[in-house]
Amino acid sequence: MVKGISRRVVLVRGTESDCFEQAIFVVRDGGADGCDILREACEAAQACSEEQVRRIPQKKLMLAGLCGGGVASVLWTLALLVVNFC
Repeated sequence: MVKGISRRVVLVRGTESDCFEQAIFVVRDGGADGCDILREACEAAQACSEEQVRRIPQKKLMLAGLCGGGVASVLWTLALLVVNFC
């Protein structure tokens, strides 16, 4: 918590993300004007919501892990069979 200091913030509402309903950005002192700050905040919020769309679903990750484990088990068994017969 910031005590005794005034900070400028930008609140972006109405994002199309399923993960969050609003984003709060704390603005640095000095620099760009209000329009540039608002545009950049909206672009950052949009980039975060697009990143969420590109995530791999958890079920696919679990299936890939199980398949990888199965393939590794089969290869290990084959390697043991080859070593025992030689």
